[in-house]
Amino acid sequence: MRLRLRWRSQKSVSADERLQGQQPPQSAQNQPAYSRVERPLNVVFNYNGHSWDAYEVLGLPAGSAPEKVEAAFAMSMDSVDAGSRPFLEAAYRAIQSEWQVFKVSSE
Repeated sequence: MRLRLRWRSQKSVSADERLQGQQPPQSAQNQPAYSRVERPLNVVFNYNGHSWDAYEVLGLPAGSAPEKVEAAFAMSMDSVDAGSRPFLEAAYRAIQSEWQVFKVSSE
C-alpha cells in the first residue's frame, strides 16, 4: 500500500530510479557476525522486578574500570546495612559478567 500525501507530486518514481547511483543495501548474509568488542558502558540488571544501572548503583560513571568497580563495591559494602548487601552484590556481579564477556570477545 502506498501512502499518498497531497503536497507530493503525482509522478510515480520506480524503485530503480530511487536507487540509481546508490549502492544496494547489504544483506544480513554479507555482514559479519555480531562481535562484542565494545567496552561495557551501561550494565543493566534486574532486581526485585525493576531494572537498574549497575554503575549508578555503585556510584560510578558508566564504563569505569574493573579496579574502580571493586574499590567502590568494597566501600559501599562497608557502609550499608545487611538488607542492602544483596542488591549491591547483584550490581557487582552484573558488571563482572559483562567485563568477562568483553575480555573473552576482545581476545
